[in-house]
Amino acid sequence: MLDKTLFETNGQDEITLCLNYDGLYGINNVNRFLQRSNPGEAISWRAFTYKIGDPVLFNETERFRPVIYNNLKGRIVDIRHDRGWIQWLL
Repeated sequence: MLDKTLFETNGQDEITLCLNYDGLYGINNVNRFLQRSNPGEAISWRAFTYKIGDPVLFNETERFRPVIYNNLKGRIVDIRHDRGWIQWLL
């Protein structure tokens, strides 16, 4: 159920799993719900919104192997953007 218990952290290495992308319990909606608790400035790029402090979970890693591996976790610490591009420091 999406309620205040979603914000109760049980550990620093915690992740939330969802069955699909869309719908009330899909990852897109859960991400928006969780991101509201991040007080950072929202940066919109294309259809996405990012904030400094947002957690990141890598799952498409072939391009950067062996530096980035599947399920590597991190946080956005800086965002730079201009027309047509965006860059994150993780």
